[in-house]
Amino acid sequence: AACPNIILIDGSDLAPYREANARWVAALRHWASEQKPAVMLKLEKVGLDEVFLDASHIIAERIRRREFRWEFDGKTFGHEEDDFLRQFLMVGSQVAQELRSRIMKECRLTTCGGIGTSKLTAKLAVNMNKPNDQTVLFQSAARAYIASLPIRRIPGFGYGYRSEEHT
Repeated sequence: AACPNIILIDGSDLAPYREANARWVAALRHWASEQKPAVMLKLEKVGLDEVFLDASHIIAERIRRREFRWEFDGKTFGHEEDDFLRQFLMVGSQVAQELRSRIMKECRLTTCGGIGTSKLTAKLAVNMNKPNDQTVLFQSAARAYIASLPIRRIPGFGYGYRSEEHT
């Protein structure tokens, strides 16, 4: 045998993944309930291990209350000329780091985060520094970044598309 020490695991039982998903979503909701004032999270499940979180209301409230640091958490891609947008994304990076830290603390799971001005830029950003980091993709850099990608890497356009299957 070519690989006598190989161990194969049947991955058809998704119950452990569903249980882990329920735990980390509960951790996010617990974090939201502790915010002052408590917030309702706007979560959109994208897959078994991925959610889109619209945190704009949380970010706006932190800016209004001046409850943030003047630095980015994680990595950044590009730069932003617009001061308001830069501040908004900076605070968004801090919120994302808090959430990732909460999931690690309560669930012992590593996570990655993508911060952007749209679902598309957030999705592209989340893939930039996997497996356990986060990235802000600035709006001013998004167009050039998207243009540099093969069409197959762009969610909603070529993601998962195989031309040979459609001929």
